[in-house]
Amino acid sequence: MYKARLELNYARLDLGADTLTDIVRMLPARQDASEVFDELAKYPFAKVREEVAGKSHLTDETVTLLAQDKNQAVLVALINNDEANQRIPANRIDELIATDDSEMLRVIFQNLQNMTQLDTTRIFHLLAIHEDAAIRLEVARSSDAKAELLHHLARDDDPDVRDAALTTLETFGMPDMDSTDLDSLLEE
Repeated sequence: MYKARLELNYARLDLGADTLTDIVRMLPARQDASEVFDELAKYPFAKVREEVAGKSHLTDETVTLLAQDKNQAVLVALINNDEANQRIPANRIDELIATDDSEMLRVIFQNLQNMTQLDTTRIFHLLAIHEDAAIRLEVARSSDAKAELLHHLARDDDPDVRDAALTTLETFGMPDMDSTDLDSLLEE
């Protein structure tokens, strides 16, 4: 059982999970706090782990531990943490993508450019053919999407996705492709 206690000289105060969450939120993200964050990443109350996941100066071990968390709010906080998200193991991101959870896919997509450990081309492709039109719309609006994917999305069944892809192509002056190039891309 985990026990959190505030100690000042000889005075002690036991802390409940809500109070500990508030304290973690206020803790400065300093290098010398990383050991405390390591311990707090194991705490059974998810809100505490969520607050830790958003902190900088997390050790690689803490990032790996939090990346295995079952709580979606913890995972979202970690993926949104620009200082830590590039250290999330690529195979764990693949597992999260495989869950097919639209909210998680959006969070991953929004942080994709910072997550340099990932094969972004493959992930863009997976998201461009996802069944959720909102996910495809995110890709269609992205200036980081390759022209081939945008041309594919310009033929999407959803009119908002089509329009967004065409607008992105036009805005960034991407070259036209013929349908054979598109078909070969989608078969990969």
